[in-house]
Amino acid sequence: MDAIKVLGEYKKRIDSALGDFFDKKINEAEAIDSSAVEIMKNLKDFNLRGGKRIRPALMIHGYKCFSDADDKKDKDLIRFSLAAELMEGFFLIHDDVLDQDELRRGGPTFHAIYRERFNDSHFGEGVAIVAGDMQNSLANEIIAEAGSVELLKQYHKTALRTEYGWLIESMLTKKPIDEVTEEDVMKVNMYKTSAYTIEGPLIMGATLAGAGEKNIKILSDFAIPLGQAFQIQDDILGMFGDEKKLGKPVGSDIREGKVTLLIVKALEKASEEDKKELLSALGKKDITIEEIERLRKIINDCSSLDYSKRMAEEMIEKAKKALENADFRKEGKDFLEGIADFLINREY
Repeated sequence: MDAIKVLGEYKKRIDSALGDFFDKKINEAEAIDSSAVEIMKNLKDFNLRGGKRIRPALMIHGYKCFSDADDKKDKDLIRFSLAAELMEGFFLIHDDVLDQDELRRGGPTFHAIYRERFNDSHFGEGVAIVAGDMQNSLANEIIAEAGSVELLKQYHKTALRTEYGWLIESMLTKKPIDEVTEEDVMKVNMYKTSAYTIEGPLIMGATLAGAGEKNIKILSDFAIPLGQAFQIQDDILGMFGDEKKLGKPVGSDIREGKVTLLIVKALEKASEEDKKELLSALGKKDITIEEIERLRKIINDCSSLDYSKRMAEEMIEKAKKALENADFRKEGKDFLEGIADFLINREY
Protein backbone atom coordinates (compact mmCIF):
# COMPACT_ATOMS: atom_id res chain seq x y z
CA MET A 1 0.00 0.00 0.00
CA ASP A 2 1.16 3.54 -0.80
CA ALA A 3 0.39 5.05 2.61
CA ILE A 4 1.28 8.56 1.45
CA LYS A 5 -1.20 8.36 -1.42
CA VAL A 6 -3.89 7.02 0.93
CA LEU A 7 -3.11 9.80 3.43
CA GLY A 8 -3.47 12.38 0.67
CA GLU A 9 -6.83 10.95 -0.41
CA TYR A 10 -8.16 10.98 3.15
CA LYS A 11 -6.80 14.49 3.71
CA LYS A 12 -9.07 15.81 0.93
CA ARG A 13 -12.13 14.14 2.44
CA ILE A 14 -11.25 15.19 5.98
CA ASP A 15 -10.62 18.78 4.90
CA SER A 16 -14.01 18.84 3.17
CA ALA A 17 -15.74 17.43 6.27
CA LEU A 18 -13.92 19.94 8.51
CA GLY A 19 -15.01 22.81 6.30
CA ASP A 20 -18.63 21.68 6.36
CA PHE A 21 -18.49 21.20 10.14
CA PHE A 22 -17.16 24.71 10.77
CA ASP A 23 -19.60 26.27 8.31
CA LYS A 24 -22.41 24.79 10.39
CA LYS A 25 -20.85 26.14 13.58
CA ILE A 26 -20.42 29.59 12.03
CA ASN A 27 -24.10 29.62 11.13
CA GLU A 28 -25.02 28.59 14.68
CA ALA A 29 -22.78 31.33 16.09
CA GLU A 30 -24.74 34.01 14.19
CA ALA A 31 -27.55 33.57 16.71
CA ILE A 32 -25.15 34.29 19.57
CA ASP A 33 -22.86 37.24 18.84
CA SER A 34 -20.59 38.70 16.17
CA SER A 35 -17.57 37.76 18.32
CA ALA A 36 -18.74 34.14 18.29
CA VAL A 37 -18.95 34.22 14.48
CA GLU A 38 -15.48 35.74 14.26
CA ILE A 39 -13.84 33.16 16.52
CA MET A 40 -15.49 30.29 14.63
CA LYS A 41 -14.27 31.73 11.33
CA ASN A 42 -10.76 32.01 12.78
CA LEU A 43 -10.97 28.43 14.05
CA LYS A 44 -12.03 27.28 10.59
CA ASP A 45 -9.08 29.08 9.02
CA PHE A 46 -6.68 27.74 11.65
CA ASN A 47 -7.79 24.15 11.10
CA LEU A 48 -7.84 24.31 7.31
CA ARG A 49 -4.69 26.29 6.62
CA GLY A 50 -2.50 23.18 6.86
CA GLY A 51 -1.92 19.84 8.55
CA LYS A 52 -1.30 16.37 7.17
CA ARG A 53 -4.38 14.81 8.87
CA ILE A 54 -2.26 11.96 10.23
CA ARG A 55 -4.32 11.65 13.42
CA PRO A 56 -7.76 11.23 11.81
CA ALA A 57 -6.24 8.91 9.20
CA LEU A 58 -4.79 6.79 12.02
CA MET A 59 -8.15 6.73 13.77
CA ILE A 60 -9.81 5.51 10.56
CA HIS A 61 -7.21 2.80 10.03
CA GLY A 62 -7.30 1.83 13.70
CA TYR A 63 -10.90 0.90 12.90
CA LYS A 64 -9.95 -0.77 9.62
CA CYS A 65 -7.42 -3.00 11.37
CA PHE A 66 -10.41 -4.86 12.79
CA SER A 67 -13.47 -4.11 10.69
CA ASP A 68 -14.41 -3.40 7.09
CA ALA A 69 -16.33 -0.21 6.28
CA ASP A 70 -19.06 0.15 3.65
CA ASP A 71 -19.80 3.57 2.15
CA LYS A 72 -22.01 4.69 5.05
CA LYS A 73 -19.57 3.48 7.71
CA ASP A 74 -16.69 5.10 5.83
CA LYS A 75 -18.55 8.42 5.76
CA ASP A 76 -19.29 8.09 9.48
CA LEU A 77 -15.63 7.29 10.16
CA ILE A 78 -14.56 10.48 8.39
CA ARG A 79 -16.99 12.43 10.57
CA PHE A 80 -15.92 10.77 13.82
CA SER A 81 -12.23 11.11 12.94
CA LEU A 82 -12.61 14.89 13.04
CA ALA A 83 -12.47 14.54 16.82
CA ALA A 84 -8.81 13.46 16.57
CA GLU A 85 -8.01 16.45 14.35
CA LEU A 86 -9.89 18.89 16.57
CA MET A 87 -8.07 17.50 19.61
CA GLU A 88 -4.76 18.28 17.93
CA GLY A 89 -5.85 21.85 17.16
CA PHE A 90 -6.99 22.33 20.76
CA PHE A 91 -3.52 21.28 21.97
CA LEU A 92 -1.70 23.38 19.35
CA ILE A 93 -3.57 26.57 20.21
CA HIS A 94 -2.76 26.16 23.91
CA ASP A 95 0.80 24.98 23.21
CA ASP A 96 1.50 28.09 21.14
CA VAL A 97 0.42 30.24 24.09
CA LEU A 98 2.71 28.32 26.45
CA ASP A 99 5.64 28.48 24.03
CA GLN A 100 4.89 32.02 22.84
CA ASP A 101 5.18 30.90 19.22
CA GLU A 102 4.23 33.35 16.48
CA LEU A 103 3.80 31.02 13.49
CA ARG A 104 1.74 27.87 13.00
CA ARG A 105 1.04 26.11 9.70
CA GLY A 106 2.35 29.07 7.73
CA GLY A 107 0.12 31.64 9.48
CA PRO A 108 -0.07 33.54 12.76
CA THR A 109 -0.77 31.60 15.92
CA PHE A 110 -4.20 32.09 17.45
CA HIS A 111 -3.07 34.36 20.27
CA ALA A 112 -1.06 36.44 17.77
CA ILE A 113 -4.19 37.06 15.67
CA TYR A 114 -6.05 38.66 18.58
CA ARG A 115 -2.98 40.33 20.06
CA GLU A 116 -2.34 42.16 16.80
CA ARG A 117 -5.97 43.11 16.31
CA PHE A 118 -6.35 44.63 19.78
CA ASN A 119 -2.69 45.47 20.50
CA ASP A 120 -2.96 43.54 23.76
CA SER A 121 -0.83 40.45 24.45
CA HIS A 122 -2.72 39.36 27.55
CA PHE A 123 -6.04 39.64 25.73
CA GLY A 124 -4.71 37.64 22.79
CA GLU A 125 -3.59 34.83 25.08
CA GLY A 126 -6.92 34.84 26.90
CA VAL A 127 -8.90 34.53 23.67
CA ALA A 128 -6.60 31.72 22.49
CA ILE A 129 -7.22 29.77 25.71
CA VAL A 130 -10.96 30.16 25.19
CA ALA A 131 -10.61 29.14 21.52
CA GLY A 132 -8.69 25.99 22.47
CA ASP A 133 -11.35 25.11 25.02
CA MET A 134 -14.05 25.67 22.41
CA GLN A 135 -12.26 23.36 20.01
CA ASN A 136 -12.10 20.69 22.72
CA SER A 137 -15.86 21.09 23.21
CA LEU A 138 -16.40 20.65 19.46
CA ALA A 139 -14.37 17.44 19.52
CA ASN A 140 -16.49 16.16 22.38
CA GLU A 141 -19.64 16.98 20.42
CA ILE A 142 -18.46 14.77 17.57
CA ILE A 143 -17.53 11.97 19.97
CA ALA A 144 -21.05 12.17 21.42
CA GLU A 145 -22.49 11.66 17.93
CA ALA A 146 -20.70 8.30 17.76
CA GLY A 147 -22.75 7.14 20.75
CA SER A 148 -19.88 5.24 22.36
CA VAL A 149 -19.03 5.71 26.02
CA GLU A 150 -15.81 3.75 25.51
CA LEU A 151 -14.76 6.13 22.73
CA LEU A 152 -15.45 9.10 25.00
CA LYS A 153 -13.34 7.51 27.74
CA GLN A 154 -10.48 6.93 25.30
CA TYR A 155 -10.62 10.51 24.04
CA HIS A 156 -10.28 11.89 27.56
CA LYS A 157 -7.66 9.33 28.53
CA THR A 158 -5.62 10.49 25.55
CA ALA A 159 -6.11 14.16 26.46
CA LEU A 160 -5.08 13.56 30.08
CA ARG A 161 -1.92 11.63 29.09
CA THR A 162 -0.97 14.50 26.78
CA GLU A 163 -1.58 17.04 29.54
CA TYR A 164 0.67 15.02 31.87
CA GLY A 165 3.31 15.26 29.16
CA TRP A 166 2.88 19.03 29.04
CA LEU A 167 3.27 19.18 32.82
CA ILE A 168 6.39 17.00 32.86
CA GLU A 169 7.94 19.09 30.07
CA SER A 170 7.12 22.33 31.90
CA MET A 171 8.67 21.01 35.13
CA LEU A 172 11.86 20.16 33.26
CA THR A 173 12.33 23.89 32.56
CA LYS A 174 12.78 24.35 36.33
CA LYS A 175 15.53 21.74 36.43
CA PRO A 176 19.17 22.70 35.61
CA ILE A 177 19.43 22.12 31.86
CA ASP A 178 22.57 20.03 32.06
CA GLU A 179 20.81 17.70 34.53
CA VAL A 180 17.98 16.82 32.11
CA THR A 181 18.51 13.25 30.92
CA GLU A 182 17.67 11.26 27.83
CA GLU A 183 15.15 9.36 29.96
CA ASP A 184 13.44 12.65 30.88
CA VAL A 185 13.14 13.64 27.22
CA MET A 186 11.83 10.25 26.10
CA LYS A 187 9.21 10.32 28.87
CA VAL A 188 7.94 13.68 27.60
CA ASN A 189 7.94 12.30 24.05
CA MET A 190 5.89 9.30 25.20
CA TYR A 191 3.25 11.25 27.11
CA LYS A 192 3.08 14.51 25.18
CA THR A 193 3.50 13.19 21.62
CA SER A 194 2.87 9.45 21.40
CA ALA A 195 -0.43 9.71 23.27
CA TYR A 196 -2.33 12.14 21.04
CA THR A 197 -0.38 11.75 17.80
CA ILE A 198 -0.39 7.97 17.38
CA GLU A 199 -1.70 5.89 20.29
CA GLY A 200 -4.91 7.78 21.08
CA PRO A 201 -6.23 8.04 17.51
CA LEU A 202 -5.43 4.39 16.77
CA ILE A 203 -7.12 3.12 19.91
CA MET A 204 -10.10 5.42 19.37
CA GLY A 205 -10.62 3.83 15.96
CA ALA A 206 -10.03 0.33 17.29
CA THR A 207 -12.52 1.01 20.10
CA LEU A 208 -15.20 1.89 17.54
CA ALA A 209 -14.49 -1.44 15.81
CA GLY A 210 -14.83 -3.37 19.08
CA ALA A 211 -11.20 -4.49 19.30
CA GLY A 212 -10.27 -6.47 22.42
CA GLU A 213 -7.58 -5.76 25.01
CA LYS A 214 -4.96 -7.96 23.35
CA ASN A 215 -5.19 -6.01 20.09
CA ILE A 216 -5.31 -2.66 21.92
CA LYS A 217 -2.02 -3.66 23.61
CA ILE A 218 -0.43 -4.39 20.23
CA LEU A 219 -1.50 -0.97 18.96
CA SER A 220 0.03 0.68 22.04
CA ASP A 221 3.27 -1.25 21.58
CA PHE A 222 3.36 0.04 18.01
CA ALA A 223 2.24 3.58 18.76
CA ILE A 224 4.46 4.56 21.69
CA PRO A 225 7.87 4.09 20.01
CA LEU A 226 6.48 5.47 16.74
CA GLY A 227 5.31 8.61 18.54
CA GLN A 228 8.70 8.97 20.21
CA ALA A 229 10.38 8.68 16.81
CA PHE A 230 7.93 11.23 15.43
CA GLN A 231 8.91 13.74 18.11
CA ILE A 232 12.64 13.16 17.68
CA GLN A 233 12.22 13.77 13.95
CA ASP A 234 10.09 16.83 14.71
CA ASP A 235 12.86 18.21 16.92
CA ILE A 236 15.46 17.54 14.21
CA LEU A 237 13.31 19.37 11.67
CA GLY A 238 12.74 22.18 14.16
CA MET A 239 16.49 22.70 14.31
CA PHE A 240 17.65 21.77 10.82
CA GLY A 241 14.50 21.92 8.64
CA ASP A 242 13.13 24.37 6.09
CA GLU A 243 10.89 27.01 7.70
CA LYS A 244 8.72 27.28 4.58
CA LYS A 245 8.03 23.55 4.58
CA LEU A 246 7.52 23.41 8.34
CA GLY A 247 5.18 26.39 8.55
CA LYS A 248 6.77 27.43 11.83
CA PRO A 249 10.04 29.14 12.81
CA VAL A 250 13.25 27.10 12.71
CA GLY A 251 15.04 27.36 16.05
CA SER A 252 11.86 27.96 18.04
CA ASP A 253 12.82 25.12 20.44
CA ILE A 254 16.00 27.05 21.27
CA ARG A 255 14.07 30.27 21.87
CA GLU A 256 11.69 28.40 24.17
CA GLY A 257 14.57 26.78 26.05
CA LYS A 258 13.19 23.34 25.19
CA VAL A 259 15.58 20.51 26.01
CA THR A 260 15.35 17.95 23.22
CA LEU A 261 17.33 14.77 22.64
CA LEU A 262 19.56 16.81 20.32
CA ILE A 263 20.43 19.15 23.19
CA VAL A 264 20.85 16.43 25.83
CA LYS A 265 23.32 14.45 23.72
CA ALA A 266 25.15 17.62 22.62
CA LEU A 267 25.63 18.67 26.25
CA GLU A 268 27.02 15.20 27.01
CA LYS A 269 29.54 15.24 24.17
CA ALA A 270 30.41 18.89 23.54
CA SER A 271 33.58 20.62 24.73
CA GLU A 272 33.27 22.84 27.78
CA GLU A 273 33.36 25.93 25.57
CA ASP A 274 30.65 24.61 23.23
CA LYS A 275 28.59 23.40 26.18
CA LYS A 276 28.71 26.90 27.66
CA GLU A 277 27.56 28.34 24.32
CA LEU A 278 24.65 25.90 24.12
CA LEU A 279 23.52 26.67 27.65
CA SER A 280 23.65 30.43 27.11
CA ALA A 281 21.63 30.15 23.88
CA LEU A 282 18.76 28.09 25.29
CA GLY A 283 15.82 30.34 26.07
CA LYS A 284 17.30 33.33 24.25
CA LYS A 285 14.27 35.00 22.66
CA ASP A 286 16.24 37.26 20.32
CA ILE A 287 18.65 34.60 19.07
CA THR A 288 19.90 35.36 15.55
CA ILE A 289 20.03 33.03 12.56
CA GLU A 290 23.83 33.24 12.76
CA GLU A 291 23.74 31.98 16.35
CA ILE A 292 21.37 29.18 15.35
CA GLU A 293 23.78 28.19 12.58
CA ARG A 294 26.55 28.03 15.17
CA LEU A 295 24.43 25.76 17.40
CA ARG A 296 23.68 23.52 14.42
CA LYS A 297 27.41 23.11 13.88
CA ILE A 298 27.99 22.22 17.54
CA ILE A 299 25.15 19.66 17.50
CA ASN A 300 26.46 18.16 14.28
CA ASP A 301 30.13 18.11 15.26
CA CYS A 302 29.53 16.22 18.52
CA SER A 303 27.45 13.57 16.70
CA SER A 304 24.24 14.48 18.54
CA LEU A 305 22.37 14.76 15.23
CA ASP A 306 23.56 11.31 14.15
CA TYR A 307 22.64 9.85 17.54
CA SER A 308 19.15 11.32 17.39
CA LYS A 309 18.59 10.02 13.87
CA ARG A 310 19.70 6.53 14.94
CA MET A 311 17.42 6.65 17.97
CA ALA A 312 14.45 7.59 15.78
CA GLU A 313 15.25 4.74 13.38
CA GLU A 314 15.50 2.28 16.29
CA MET A 315 12.11 3.42 17.59
CA ILE A 316 10.59 2.92 14.13
CA GLU A 317 11.97 -0.60 13.95
CA LYS A 318 10.61 -1.32 17.44
CA ALA A 319 7.19 -0.08 16.34
CA LYS A 320 7.21 -2.23 13.20
CA LYS A 321 8.28 -5.27 15.18
CA ALA A 322 5.17 -4.92 17.36
CA LEU A 323 3.06 -5.49 14.24
CA GLU A 324 4.90 -8.55 12.94
CA ASN A 325 2.59 -11.17 14.40
CA ALA A 326 -0.50 -8.99 14.68
CA ASP A 327 -3.62 -10.60 13.24
CA PHE A 328 -4.96 -7.35 11.79
CA ARG A 329 -6.85 -6.80 8.56
CA LYS A 330 -4.42 -6.16 5.72
CA GLU A 331 -5.77 -2.70 4.82
CA GLY A 332 -5.18 -1.37 8.31
CA LYS A 333 -1.86 -3.10 8.92
CA ASP A 334 -0.36 -2.03 5.60
CA PHE A 335 -1.27 1.59 6.30
CA LEU A 336 0.37 1.50 9.73
CA GLU A 337 3.59 0.07 8.31
CA GLY A 338 3.60 2.64 5.51
CA ILE A 339 2.92 5.58 7.78
CA ALA A 340 5.81 4.53 10.03
CA ASP A 341 8.19 4.88 7.08
CA PHE A 342 6.67 8.23 6.14
CA LEU A 343 7.03 9.70 9.62
CA ILE A 344 10.76 8.98 9.81
CA ASN A 345 11.50 10.27 6.31
CA ARG A 346 9.29 13.37 6.33
CA GLU A 347 10.67 16.87 5.79
CA TYR A 348 7.72 18.79 7.28
